Amino acid sequence: GYVSDAELSALYSGCFAFVFPSLYEGFGLPVLEAMSCGAPVIVSHSTSLPEVAGQAGFYIDPACAAGLCRQMQQLTDQAAQRDQWRQASRDQAAGFSWDKAAHIALQAYETVCGREPWYIEGKERR
Repeated sequence: GYVSDAELSALYSGCFAFVFPSLYEGFGLPVLEAMSCGAPVIVSHSTSLPEVAGQAGFYIDPACAAGLCRQMQQLTDQAAQRDQWRQASRDQAAGFSWDKAAHIALQAYETVCGREPWYIEGKERR
């Protein structure tokens, strides 16, 4: 069913881990949302998810249930590191923003169209 943004944030913030064994993922927005709330993430080692989760993610083969179980057990056994994992998730998520994504997309479109980029490393073209 429907979960409001506030409820979703509370779920991400309070979860043991966010598990996302996706076989195909265009970007991984749910992973980024979970990480921004400090959730440790267990994700597929394929598609775009390693780029999103970076060094903060725990990786599995999405087709291997035993591997997922092992990773979850490892997180359980190493509970003393939970705060470190939560902070690593927040730090990784902080590297993403809608403004940055929009500027990168605009720069790509302008390059394809043969125009000088409007935005390059924090400087707007006049």
